[in-house]
Amino acid sequence: AEIKTTAAAILNAWVPQGGNYVNTFINSKGTSIGSALGELINSVDQDFELLKNDRLGIPLGKQTLGVPQPREVEAVYSFIYSPLALIQLKAVQGIYLGTGSQGNGHGLSDSVVKSNARYNSGSLDAAIRGEMTTAISKLEAVPDPLSSALATHADAVNAAYMEAQKLVVLLKTDMPSALGVLITYADNDGD
Repeated sequence: AEIKTTAAAILNAWVPQGGNYVNTFINSKGTSIGSALGELINSVDQDFELLKNDRLGIPLGKQTLGVPQPREVEAVYSFIYSPLALIQLKAVQGIYLGTGSQGNGHGLSDSVVKSNARYNSGSLDAAIRGEMTTAISKLEAVPDPLSSALATHADAVNAAYMEAQKLVVLLKTDMPSALGVLITYADNDGD
């Protein structure tokens, strides 16, 4: 009930009939700490770090010297790890691309394209889009339940983790740098 109430309050703050925060967000200019763009990028990056570290890394044993932790798997008893992780990753992709239930809109991708940021021999936007597609593909290859896949498909789980790590670098280092946004949330994984 609390989640439903909180989600409804957030939605109502964004929609024009409610608090109309969408106009405040759109009209917020700049990239400084506290700006709409800065807050959005920090939130997306922090959320994605949770996917990489908590949903993949901890169960895989990345924080326990390579010893898998199958009891640390999210939804360990429901056996629905993959759908939950994919929803989270696709939500990050939707924010980046500006796609969602309301159709296509302005996403972080538009700002990255406008910045003309480069990555290796191509555009940063193409690198992020490509890595998101690869990360989704690798995550789709991880069978449920993850608690068993850690033993039977460890290579697939590790491959998904490694692609997530590559995406963290693009989303947390390259994109904020190209857009002039400072990462302000604290993490402790050494990225």
